[in-house]
Amino acid sequence: MKVTKEVTQDTLLADVLKIPGAEEILHKYNLPCMGCPMMGFEIGMLKIGDTARAYGIDDKKLIEDLNKLAGKPAKKKK
Repeated sequence: MKVTKEVTQDTLLADVLKIPGAEEILHKYNLPCMGCPMMGFEIGMLKIGDTARAYGIDDKKLIEDLNKLAGKPAKKKK
């Protein structure tokens, strides 16, 4: 599936997982949601930025890696 939108802090985990290879990136960052039994219920409500920060994961780096995977250019820092 081709991803047309850039991953942001507000992107839902359900949408992140539509990116081919995203699951491997999430495992690389040890995002515990991937093995959580509640994931099926919460996947449509969890925002990737909030979830990463809740587990002490560098959300900016995670989102950067997801966008690279999706073929989206990194935003230039101001």
